[in-house]
Amino acid sequence: MIEPLEMLDMIRSSIKNHSRKGEEKSPFLSSSLVLIKDLEKLSHDNNLSGYTNEKLVSLRWHVNVIFGDEDGNGHSKSEHVSWAYGELNSLDSEQCFGGLSAIKE
Repeated sequence: MIEPLEMLDMIRSSIKNHSRKGEEKSPFLSSSLVLIKDLEKLSHDNNLSGYTNEKLVSLRWHVNVIFGDEDGNGHSKSEHVSWAYGELNSLDSEQCFGGLSAIKE
């Protein structure tokens, strides 16, 4: 199984590569959504905080705006890119998936 921090890095990389290259969106959307779903399951299985779940819901929305056709609620895709990076940084923290190693030890 891929470690959660690796999954977050994969989503981060997809956003970075897509933003830079302007490539076809659908592969980035589907792979990112699968990773987010796996992270949600991992969060549930490890009884992580509601904060973690809130960040995952927000990340999913930003990913749908960046790669999909979802309305950005009046905000640009570049704003959603910035916000997605913020959510990813939060999810890397000890409060979220960064703290999983302490649970396993």
